[in-house]
Amino acid sequence: MNVKHSLICLLLLLFLVSCTDEDRTLTFSDVTYVRDFPEHCTVIESTKVPLDLPGLRDIKLKDSILFVSQDGQDRSVKMFGYPSLAYLGDFVMIGNGPGELLSAPFFSETSFSRHNDSLYINIPDFKMKIVRYNVTAALSGDAGCFTQHPLELGGSALGVYSFDESTYYYMSLSQGMTSLTRHLIVDGEEQVLEAQEELNTAKLSINDGYAFNLLSAIPAYDSNSGVIVECCLAANRLNFYSVNDPSFKKTVVIGNKLSSIKEAEARMKLAPVLPGCTFSVKTYDDCFLVLYGNGIPDSKERTVLVFDWQGNPLQRIDLPSKVRAVDIDFDNRTLIAADYETEELYFHKY
Repeated sequence: MNVKHSLICLLLLLFLVSCTDEDRTLTFSDVTYVRDFPEHCTVIESTKVPLDLPGLRDIKLKDSILFVSQDGQDRSVKMFGYPSLAYLGDFVMIGNGPGELLSAPFFSETSFSRHNDSLYINIPDFKMKIVRYNVTAALSGDAGCFTQHPLELGGSALGVYSFDESTYYYMSLSQGMTSLTRHLIVDGEEQVLEAQEELNTAKLSINDGYAFNLLSAIPAYDSNSGVIVECCLAANRLNFYSVNDPSFKKTVVIGNKLSSIKEAEARMKLAPVLPGCTFSVKTYDDCFLVLYGNGIPDSKERTVLVFDWQGNPLQRIDLPSKVRAVDIDFDNRTLIAADYETEELYFHKY
């Protein structure tokens, strides 16, 4: 009886250990759980923005310019003064020609830079090229002022992100399409970071076509500190690591426990709907925001979470409705948000 009891206990222990290992997929050894934020805000006043923006895909506030990305437009990026909303111009043609993009951009994939008093935006075009548009010239009516850099990433490359004008990041399918490999390209040379190799070990049980959805993330980069954060699409965690400091590796879990990739994979086999956690990321000099869901498929709940680049929580802002795009005017405590259903733009005071 004692032998049988010991065997049962051993099997139970092995089961619990295996579950723990599975739940720690896409996780560093340094794990912090964030249950509360120093500032928890709610919207106190909402104003509908008097702009007609059909096909609105994303928004970005930069240097008192509100950039709006739209599907189905000849020029897919429009610019408005902020907060006046005066129309300033447009750029980014849709097509296959020089300086054209296959689709309207998400601003989380782009980066801004300045040279000789001119503002530029670097936009990846799927995996073929990165186009660098002169925003200052576009404001003066020259929407065709650009340079482009061809990319040679291979057939398995997915999700290209511009970190700055000489640095970009992408993922590729690997291990029989059950895993993802991260790539960081700096000045044309690939850097292999130890932290990225650690995250690359995450793997699904079989090739069921869900690797990119379940193991992918929206990355963001702080050029001042060299910190990269990966905001997982389908898991309640943010993974921080550094280009400059190999010892800085940290996982921030939103909530009380790690969500299970294995369980999410099982749910998707029953109903192929992504358990949404991260929907968008916007970056600033000293912090970044995550448009965050609750991990429940088809849920309308969205929250704006703000962290500094060391992973410390700063603000949580509860949204009054489901949104498709968001940015923040911190100085005036105003969220700029596009309604998910109507595509209408609102200013939300919080």
